[in-house]
Amino acid sequence: MILIIQKEFFQMKSTLSSLNTYLADTLNGFYIIKTYKSFESKNLHFTNMATDYYNRQIKVSKIYALLWPQLDLFQLLSSTLCFATGTWLIQKGMMNTGSLVAFTLLIQGFFHPRRYILESINQVQNGLTSGKRIENIIEEPQNIEKPIIDKKKSTAKKIASK
Repeated sequence: MILIIQKEFFQMKSTLSSLNTYLADTLNGFYIIKTYKSFESKNLHFTNMATDYYNRQIKVSKIYALLWPQLDLFQLLSSTLCFATGTWLIQKGMMNTGSLVAFTLLIQGFFHPRRYILESINQVQNGLTSGKRIENIIEEPQNIEKPIIDKKKSTAKKIASK
């Protein structure tokens, strides 16, 4: 499940990055774009990118919409089992009511950290996605050639000759 969430987050963040880059590049050249009458095509491209980002965000939201009810169902089943078992133990005289209440509160407290973990998965996935994107940039080969320095026109020689 975590791998699915990570994949969807990566695709969503990549789409958002492309959208931001495109928007920044386009806004800087907005006057030129309007001058050369390419505004409609740029607007269509931006709309497509924004729609793609929206769809990916909805996909990630649906994944979280599946996780929350599962946690709630697990908590409900645990509480129900606790009450049923506690009631049976009280009837048999093996447990008192105060112990049942205390144990039920402890069971409910068990789920609070799980909720925090589920909420923090979003932040962790953002960090993993950003790290993966930085790793991709670092691993990309650089095609920088060494500059050719003309030794005859070197600044150092000109200064030394004066």
